[in-house]
Amino acid sequence: MLRFVEIIDDTISVEEKAKLEVQLEEAQAKVVEYVEGVEAAKANNAKEEALLLEEKVKLEKWYADKVQELLNTVIVTAAKKSSEDVTIGKTVTFIEIGEDDEEEYTIVGSAEADPLEGKISNDSPIAKGLLGKKVGDKVKIATPGGDMEVEIIKIQ
Repeated sequence: MLRFVEIIDDTISVEEKAKLEVQLEEAQAKVVEYVEGVEAAKANNAKEEALLLEEKVKLEKWYADKVQELLNTVIVTAAKKSSEDVTIGKTVTFIEIGEDDEEEYTIVGSAEADPLEGKISNDSPIAKGLLGKKVGDKVKIATPGGDMEVEIIKIQ
């Protein structure tokens, strides 16, 4: 799944950037550690251990490259993006007009959707109707069971 990942929001906070930088440093430290392990294993004629550590070196280098690539392509903002608009990854609370019960859903990608857990796919009719809307917006949503009109009361 990661092979086909697409960044939807290319902004991160200063705190998120710092976390990525720590992850990069940790991966680079592991590469050094594993390279030293490969050399020691070869010196001790432990071929299988050396091969295993060489694979770990490749994996950690790949991971470090991906984190570095991410750091090079994102835009760092002073603060986290506000939760003003409904986007993928946000939890939306709304009331169906004429009803009293609040409904709350987290909008996720189709692979993560689990309606019983309150996670709906961004391809679902409800999510499509909510995406891009703000708190206070009244939205008419066409669903297989008929049209429904909702008012968004909270986005987080």
